[in-house]
Amino acid sequence: MTLGARPEAVVGLVLRQAMALAFGGVVIGLGVAVADHQVPLGLPLRRHTARPHDLRSVSPLMFVVATAASYIPARRATKVDPLVALRAE
Repeated sequence: MTLGARPEAVVGLVLRQAMALAFGGVVIGLGVAVADHQVPLGLPLRRHTARPHDLRSVSPLMFVVATAASYIPARRATKVDPLVALRAE
């Protein structure tokens, strides 16, 4: 913002980066869940409780949580005066 960026552009940049990380995490998590489901159940005390519809409902929820978790701090950061932030460093 010190170099002339608008607050909306800063929030958009932060949200895009957060969504990229969230997407990668969901893809990796789904891959691990599918791979874990293929493991034989012969191990003691091993039960599978994750069903496919659970995975389909949790993935969008993770995106909503990641959006909220990144939007609030990004919006708050745009309220800080750039000169005050530069002087603090």
